[in-house]
Amino acid sequence: MDPDRLLLLVRQEDETLAYWKTLQYSMPWQELKAVRNNRVYLIPSDPWVEYSACAHDRIIDESLKLFSEDCPK
Repeated sequence: MDPDRLLLLVRQEDETLAYWKTLQYSMPWQELKAVRNNRVYLIPSDPWVEYSACAHDRIIDESLKLFSEDCPK
């Protein structure tokens, strides 16, 4: 899989952060289309992992902000 964009939620604890740092410098990671095109988005847990109508509205708003960067209004 070679996605155009990636949304990543990186848990903020030592083991995960260390792995994330290592991953960023790996060749397979660097060769991903999304990485080459600077389309990797680190997202916060709120609202992305909350399951509620309000959170879903905020996810839609955040998605529009992230994905409309190439097509300004």
